Amino acid sequence: MKIQVDVERLLGLDKVPRPAVDRLAKEIGISRHQLTHLMDNRAPQICRATLEAVAEYLLGHGLVKRSDLPHELFSISPDSFWRMLGERQRISLFLGVRWYEEQFLDFQVFAGDSVLQSVIVNCLTGVAAEGTTTKPLERHTQQVIDSQLVLCWSSQGTYDDDIRKEATSFFTLHDTGHDDRAIVCLGSISSNAVTDLVVSQAFKDAAAFRSQDDVRHTAERSVPFALLYKRERPQPASCWGATRLSQSDARSEPGIYFEDEQSQWVNAPWTDVRDAALVFYRYNKVSRNLSMILGGFSGRGTRCLAEMIRQRDVGEFWPPVVETDRLAVGVFVVKFQFRKAQAGTSIRERPFERRIDTQVVRLPADAVEKRLAKV
Repeated sequence: MKIQVDVERLLGLDKVPRPAVDRLAKEIGISRHQLTHLMDNRAPQICRATLEAVAEYLLGHGLVKRSDLPHELFSISPDSFWRMLGERQRISLFLGVRWYEEQFLDFQVFAGDSVLQSVIVNCLTGVAAEGTTTKPLERHTQQVIDSQLVLCWSSQGTYDDDIRKEATSFFTLHDTGHDDRAIVCLGSISSNAVTDLVVSQAFKDAAAFRSQDDVRHTAERSVPFALLYKRERPQPASCWGATRLSQSDARSEPGIYFEDEQSQWVNAPWTDVRDAALVFYRYNKVSRNLSMILGGFSGRGTRCLAEMIRQRDVGEFWPPVVETDRLAVGVFVVKFQFRKAQAGTSIRERPFERRIDTQVVRLPADAVEKRLAKV
């Protein structure tokens, strides 16, 4: 168990330049050295007088209520995948939906995303997701779980500008001005435009809805993973969706590509007997905000990922690939292998019932860390 000192968040120092720390330390009545150690959670021990000075400042400036002290000064850093997600005060699930204008139908949710949504909600509100215990998962006493429907790309690109604006509006609304919240995107960039905003926020040289396909070499991509679209599906401009990996890489097999330990880009392919899924999360320890993507390359991959989660098989998604005093980032590619469907196979047979192998690949820390945006 690791105790986090939340001074930086309470003082709003995660939103101001570091030079302001000198002035603030003087106003509180402690040294700059003491304050920066509290902010960075590097103090081996904390003097009682220092905590009292900080508490007095917070009360005097109306930043906390007296009844909130001293517990608001501290929190416990997550020590598992489910604690990281389940202990957030507000959890918003984003699902892509398709609108068949010519048929004048209502929005339609993708089956795999719908299954994944129900599995996550059940895990959050039902029994614990740790091992075989029946102890309920700890939740915030005022926790809110909601769902947002996001229009997905059309094959003709007719509404792509509207889709980008809507996704940006949703993301900004949920990401700005809120602490202790989670944005969970279900599905990939193929079906969920908000995933592009989540990824671009995490990596320093990535821009939402701007293609990386024209880089000279694949290693120059700003994101250490890429989904190479199927030719016959919509191919929106994206920082992690791709029509090609680079000018010098002619590979065209659909799948989720990623940088491995040898700095080579390899593919978790999509074929009749293979599929893949991405698990990505970025947890800001200061604001206690979490952004996450859970989705398969295809609906089949998403449903298999949902089955993994339903069976509480998420241990390989922890610990994070990169962890600092301020940030925890996990990037995992899940490879699924299936037996071939036999003649006469029931149309009701579920994808995971034909699954014969599952492999979880942790992306190398170096491949992720060197691209991360600073917090």
